Amino acid sequence: IVSELRKAPHSDPLALPTLSEANPLARRIATSLVAEHLKAYSHEYSLAVFLPESGTKADELLPLDEILHVLNVDKISSNFLNNRLEGQSFVWNLVSALMKPSDLPTKADAC
Repeated sequence: IVSELRKAPHSDPLALPTLSEANPLARRIATSLVAEHLKAYSHEYSLAVFLPESGTKADELLPLDEILHVLNVDKISSNFLNNRLEGQSFVWNLVSALMKPSDLPTKADAC
């Protein structure tokens, strides 16, 4: 396997733009959603590490209202947004809303 990997042509990773360079708005939205999730669960240390590693300052994070606007999520008509659980992050609510009822844990699972 090692010899095959050595023979494989290597591409220059600097030659192509990264996904974040190709779509900086998508990167900023994703970074903002991760930060919002970390804040919602009081993961302050993780947030303090995440922001510098992502090259983002706290004042560069997009507010959730702007993210929803860019993603074309209508706050009034969206069933998902009307059923959000208070105190939970947007990401947590989104994942919960997308899961099939059969995927959700039951009370029996908690025992």
